[in-house]
Amino acid sequence: MGGQQSFSTTFEQDIANLPQHYFSKIELRRLWGRFYNLTNGDKFLTTHILRQIPELQLNPLADRIAELFVDQTDQQSISFSSFVSHLSIFSYKASEEEKLRFVFAVYDKDKDGQVNEAELYEILKACVGNNIEDAQLKLLVQGTMADADKNGEKQLNYDEFKQCISRNTGLAEKITVRF
Repeated sequence: MGGQQSFSTTFEQDIANLPQHYFSKIELRRLWGRFYNLTNGDKFLTTHILRQIPELQLNPLADRIAELFVDQTDQQSISFSSFVSHLSIFSYKASEEEKLRFVFAVYDKDKDGQVNEAELYEILKACVGNNIEDAQLKLLVQGTMADADKNGEKQLNYDEFKQCISRNTGLAEKITVRF
C-alpha cells in the first residue's frame, strides 16, 4: 500500500505544472504509468527507448517523430511534461489545425518553415519504402510541388502545405490515438 501512496504523490506532483494538453486525469494517469514503466522510474525517457514503443515502431516516420519529441535543451531525452505535450497532438480533442502544424513539422526536417522537394521525397520514401520506384516517386514529388507551390519558390510554406494536405479528407482521424 505504501507504494501506491508514493505513486499517487509523485503522479500529482508530475501533473501539477503540465503545459496545455487534451488529456483527462484518467488518461494522464495511464500515460504517467506507461512513461515510468518505460523509464524504470527515471524522470527522462531517452530517444532510444522512445523508438522502442511498439506503436511508434510500426510507424515508418518513427525516427522523425522521435526527433520532434526530444527536449530542445537535451536532444537525448524527454521529460514527462514534454511527453504529454507532444502526445497531446494525437488526442481526438486536438484541433485539425494543431494536427496539420505537427504534420508540417514532420515534413519540415530542417525547420526553416518550408517543405522543399528533398524533404517531401524523404518523407514519402519513408512511407512507401520500395513499393514505388525512385523515378516514379520523384515524378510524384515534382507533380505535387508543381501543383501545390503557388508562389513558384520550389518549396511549400505552411499555407501551401495545408491547402495540399487538406485535400486528404480524414487527416485528423488518421493521426488520432486513443489513450
